[in-house]
Amino acid sequence: MSYHLPSASQYCRIETRQYELFGKPLGEGVKRVYVVMALITVPPWFILMWTIGVPILTMIWAYFLPPVILVMVLTRPDRAGRYSYIAVYDRALFLVRRFRPVIPRPGVGVTATPNRAYTLAPELHVITGRSA
Repeated sequence: MSYHLPSASQYCRIETRQYELFGKPLGEGVKRVYVVMALITVPPWFILMWTIGVPILTMIWAYFLPPVILVMVLTRPDRAGRYSYIAVYDRALFLVRRFRPVIPRPGVGVTATPNRAYTLAPELHVITGRSA
């Protein structure tokens, strides 16, 4: 299994925009990363607020303000030009994978064990003035 390391290089940003939605023009267009982040964050938040029992008409700000702030934070670029949600994703991958051993242990569901061919050992050569 390969481990993907986070990249700190400057990204070439090619952004696409949504210029039309359901046949209605959106003017200059909306960045698609905003639309995708909104589709990921808003429905679970609405479901959570509805299951908790927050009234929608009297506390409409509780339904819309937190997802808007979350989308703004997640789509903010960092110093390298990447969106913040990529750093959150990298951190989540690290937290999930950090307890996996580099060399698999036998008896834990993985049967592969390292053998002599994969073990490194130093090979020392002594060079004296006479043998050179």
